[in-house]
Formats: sequence, structure tokens, C-alpha cells
Amino acid sequence: MKKIIISVIIVGLLLNVTPISASIKKSSLPFRNKSGNTLYVGGTGPENYSNIQVAIDAASNGDTIFVYNGTYYGHLIITKTITLVGEDKDTTIIDGEQYYGGVIRIFYTSGVNITGFTIKNSSIAGEERSISGIYIDHSNYVLISGCKLFEDTCGIALDYSENNTIKFNKFIKVYTDLHLWHGSNNNVISDNEICNNLVGIDIYRGSNNVIFNNNMYRTNQTEYIDDYVIGIRLGEGASYNTVYHNNLINNKIGKYYAMANNAVEGWIGQPPGDGNLWYNPVLKEGNYYDDYLGMDEDGDGIGDTPHNVYDYYNVPENETNPDLYPLMRARGIQSNPPNKPTIDGPRQIKAGTLYNYTAVTTDPDEDKVRYFYDWGDGNTEWGQMLTWVNGGWGHPSYWAVLFFFSSGEINIEDYAWQKKGDYTIKVKARDIYGYESDWATLPITVPLEHQNIQSHPQSTPQSQPSSQPSSKPISKTTTQQTIVGSTI
Repeated sequence: MKKIIISVIIVGLLLNVTPISASIKKSSLPFRNKSGNTLYVGGTGPENYSNIQVAIDAASNGDTIFVYNGTYYGHLIITKTITLVGEDKDTTIIDGEQYYGGVIRIFYTSGVNITGFTIKNSSIAGEERSISGIYIDHSNYVLISGCKLFEDTCGIALDYSENNTIKFNKFIKVYTDLHLWHGSNNNVISDNEICNNLVGIDIYRGSNNVIFNNNMYRTNQTEYIDDYVIGIRLGEGASYNTVYHNNLINNKIGKYYAMANNAVEGWIGQPPGDGNLWYNPVLKEGNYYDDYLGMDEDGDGIGDTPHNVYDYYNVPENETNPDLYPLMRARGIQSNPPNKPTIDGPRQIKAGTLYNYTAVTTDPDEDKVRYFYDWGDGNTEWGQMLTWVNGGWGHPSYWAVLFFFSSGEINIEDYAWQKKGDYTIKVKARDIYGYESDWATLPITVPLEHQNIQSHPQSTPQSQPSSQPSSKPISKTTTQQTIVGSTI
């Protein structure tokens, strides 16, 4: 009832949305609607409207409203089946001026089509229905495509809305890009670009939605981003949703389930419902995760081991449906592979003694890389380092293990061989898009069989000053082993 009252009041005020600027246009009509009338906003035509909301109020079901380039301030209410077309998504701008109520609100209707706009500056406080760039409420078969959502608190929110399609949009610096609320079922979210945002796609009590071909990433820009960057979250009651062919790159948390007693995002979540799939069961293909640690021994482009899904705190007992077919490379992104690494360290060593080895490479695209080590004795591991993370937003700070290194940044790993013999260390680099370098090799010799490891004074390699913390978790090095950084 509250929403209806607000709607009547707002419509009664006519919601003036007036252009601040518009390019001079010829009076020729650039767009015609075959199934209904076409109304024009902006431009120089003698019957063109100067206000988008006035044109919407004058339109009938099936009509199209074409909006010329310009910046239009205010917000819109749509309660009829119309098509709203911007001349160019980069230069046809609807600025909500942070109005409490969202920039575009679609109420109790169906068949609305919006394309070709930049939609920005929704309210900075309130619920999703009040702070969205586009809020779809009790509306079905809506198509939002080819739009840019910029600096909105929530990009697009759906509430009790079904069979809608959100595709080919770009979300930039938006708190939550796509939020599907109660009873928002059977929607398709595809081919969207989601960049530098806090939460990419968030489903709460929505079912049978399909999420595919979306590109979710963060760059090194930190504005509007805190430590808890989430690619996809399936929250309380989300069930039978299918998520596949998405790229999750450089997010703090690629995929996330809100679990019981988890208040990370400011609300207490419950476990998601049944039947969610992180892959397409027919294609047998899942998503690309830059933090996937598996390999592809058969070269079919699918990881040989599943990618597990945990809750935020990575509690094993909260593990839910894994991605059985994780992709080895990001879809639709071409990248140059890292250069062949350089590996250095001792070549003649004692059995049972830890030795430091360094690996470094550069990436032609300056992408971050990770290092994969094959120690030649049947053991392998990914290079890693410890880093201090500031909690932010009242969360505690903590030490985190990271696997990615900047181009040209040295990775230091330690390892101990237990048996005499000749071994070959192999190292390769993988960038954040899944492209791999050639193997680098270093032969070593262990001349003596390990008998008993004695305690020795710890020495520090020159490449790692003693004043700096180790690049490895402390638990890997015990007091019963010697770390050696020079050839004997």
C-alpha cells in the first residue's frame, strides 16, 4: 500500500525530467516504431517533447519514446508497455540527482524495453527499491539492454518480477549491480560487464534464474571498493539457479553463499536453497575463476578438479554445490601469456633441509600472475605470500595468503627433498585470465640420503632481508629444519 501511495503522489507531480543540454538535431525522424507511435524527446522537431516523463505520460501501450542526446535530470515512473530508446548510451544521460526513489521505476506492468542510456546518481541511502538506477517491481517480460549504470547505489533491482532479461549492460562503480529480490524468478542475466563494484550479482529468494556470459572484475582502482568485493552471491532462499560461462576476475570473493549467522554485508543470512548449479549440466561447462588452483592435464579447457563453493569464512562443513567444470581460461578475453619465468636457487643441497628458490617473470600486458612449482619428486604447489589486510567497515584486520604477484615481482618459495637423487624443478606462470607461460627448469642434485634432521641456526637469504616477514606461511617452516639460501 505504501508503494502505491508514493506512486500516486509522484505521478501527480509529473516528475519533471528536463534536459540540461541537447545537441542540435535535424528535424528528420531517426527512429520509427512499426507497431505503435513514436514520440521524440529533445532535438529540434516541432512536436518533440522536452521532458521524458511528459512523453511517457502521453504515450500509449505499444508506443516508443526516442530520446536525443543530452543530460536529463530527475527520475521516471513507467506503468505501461512502452519502449524507451536513447540515441547513444554514452551521451544520453538520465541523472537521478540522488533522489530517494530511484532513477527509473517500472511498476506493475509488462513488456517494457529500455535501451541506450547512461543512468546515474540514484539515492545513496535506503532500500534497493529506493536507491536503484532501475527498479523493476511486480513487472514481467522487461528488457534492459545496452545501458550504462554509473555511480548508482544499486544498479538494477527486481522485486517480485519474472521472465525479465538484463543483457549487454555495463555497471561501473555501483555498490550492488544486480539484485534479485523476493519471488524474482525465471529471469535471464547475460553478457553484462560489471567493473569495480562491491557486489556483482546478488540473488535473494529467487529461483530458476539463469546467469551466464557476464564479465565481473575489478581493476586496481580502489574508489568505491572495500575489502569484501563479491562476484556472485546466492543468498537466503535462492534455489535452482544456473550460473555458467561467467568470468570472475580479481574479485575478493568470486562466488559467495550467505550462510547462517553471517553479517558480513550487514544482514543475517541463511543458507541458500536447493538445486543451484555453478555450471551448465548439458554443456558440462562452468565459470572462469582466476583463483582456481586446479590443472588441465587432458587439455580440454576444463579443470580436472571441481572448484569448491564455501561460505564467506571458508568453513568446510558449509561447502555446497561445487562447480564441477571450471573453465581454464576467461571467456571472450584475449591475453598475451606471461614470459617464461626465471628460477634461481641452490643446485647441490642436503636432503631434509629447506632451501629458498626464487621465480620471477614479466607479463606483456602487465597482468598479475601466479607461479606453479613442480619440485621434481612428485610434489607440486602454487607460490604464495602473506600480506596484511586492513579490515575496514569495523571488520578486524588479518594476515591473508595471496597467490597473485605483480608483473616483475619476485616469488620466494622453500622446499626440502628427502631422498638423494637428481631432480629438475619446473616453474610456470599463469596470468589472471588463465594464459600460461612455458616451463622454466632448474636441475638440482641431492647427494646424500636424509637420515635425521638436526636443528641448525637459521640463516636468511640475501634476497629476503631479515627485517621483512617471510613470503610463506610460518607453519610451513619448523624449528627442526634449516633454511639455506646458498649453494654448498
